[in-house]
Amino acid sequence: MTFNKKQKTTLIATLLVLTAAVAVWAAGGFSLFTRQQVPVQVYDELLGTSYTEWKDAMIVGLDIVGPVALAAVTAGLLLIRFFRIKLSH
Repeated sequence: MTFNKKQKTTLIATLLVLTAAVAVWAAGGFSLFTRQQVPVQVYDELLGTSYTEWKDAMIVGLDIVGPVALAAVTAGLLLIRFFRIKLSH
């Protein structure tokens, strides 16, 4: 299959979006679900004890990355199909 310039641009853009989505997911530790808070162990020097506090943090999971990747692939395939050159009349 031969791609024209618009199809190549669309393919590259789709691959870049997929790569970015997987990179964000990997940076978050390949979590299945998105976390909005993370536990942080805090040490109290006065009493010599440690306890857990919850800090706000957005760690993107597969529940967000999956639909973004699916939308990117779907849009990319539709645009590649739309931009094809009709060789026969």
